[in-house]
Amino acid sequence: MKKRPTIIEVAHRAGVSVGTVSNILRGAEHLHHPDTVQRVMQAIRELNYRPSRVAQSLVTRRTRTIGLVIEPQHGRLTTNPYLVGVLDGALEYTTEQGYQIKIITLTRIDRDYMLEQVQDHTTDGIMLVAPRSDSPLLRWVVEHGVPAVVVGAWLPEKPIPCVEVDNENGVYEGVRYLIEQGHRRIGIVAGPLHQTSAVQRERGYLRALEEAGLAFDARWLYRGDYTFKSGEQGALALLERDPSLTALVCSNDAVALGALQALQSRGIRVPDQISVLGFDDLPESTLITPQLTTVHHPRHEVGYLAAQVLLEQLRQPGEAVVRRMVPTNLVIRQSVAPCERSPKNISEEVVQ
Repeated sequence: MKKRPTIIEVAHRAGVSVGTVSNILRGAEHLHHPDTVQRVMQAIRELNYRPSRVAQSLVTRRTRTIGLVIEPQHGRLTTNPYLVGVLDGALEYTTEQGYQIKIITLTRIDRDYMLEQVQDHTTDGIMLVAPRSDSPLLRWVVEHGVPAVVVGAWLPEKPIPCVEVDNENGVYEGVRYLIEQGHRRIGIVAGPLHQTSAVQRERGYLRALEEAGLAFDARWLYRGDYTFKSGEQGALALLERDPSLTALVCSNDAVALGALQALQSRGIRVPDQISVLGFDDLPESTLITPQLTTVHHPRHEVGYLAAQVLLEQLRQPGEAVVRRMVPTNLVIRQSVAPCERSPKNISEEVVQ
């Protein structure tokens, strides 16, 4: 096997010091005469020299690697479409910029354990994907000035840049659509309060009701955890509390799929007897019957923009904290229909 050329060989061929070659490789050509720069670049081409990423990191103190941190509430990366979409977008941008991504999957919320996994000097900065609002990593980032971006959450009390989707307006537009279809008794299977996205989506639901002059009934709120199971449990619990509900707002598509499964298993027809609205626009939302009306969440765009914001921090430290908001749009399919039934029609079909 042919031996890989070294920086020493490049310096020897160009007739310069190793330090001169190193300066030019890290973009400091202005320190040297143009003829010197030209000789070094010619030697690099002739030898087909490719600088070692490890060697470069020793010189620049940069690894050209960013960490994508996934907290335990999100489950496995490969089975979470939101995480996959964000990662896909982040990979596209970092690859364009010559960076790598290190995936850091945490298995428990414990400060010492979390810091041990993240604070190992193998990354230049980190992307915190939808962290809990009480995550120990957030305080650590602020206290130590770690280059970071929060993905999918806005934490105004923490001076950390963030990129998120417009959760509140997304749900607001969805609920307005339900109201336009004649629905007046609308329940919500909400997400967990430690996720700011869930708080924002719930706020959009309440704002749409208030603007339409519809009084919120506490029986219409079920607090879930963004899972299929909470969709199953939440849909039936809400209908037990108030059988006159005509529509359900689900905090994400996994919840909506669970709700559809539970309703259909009880013989409650969607959308003839009750309408269902999701949030995310997962691929599965078009593979079911009825196809899910949902709010499109541009996950790839969020990941791409988050990586861009993080690399901007690395290039220009000390810049103002930014909040980037990616808009959503409502995707109308089959799981929502005009409200035409009597409020009492399905009371006898709800599980006792």
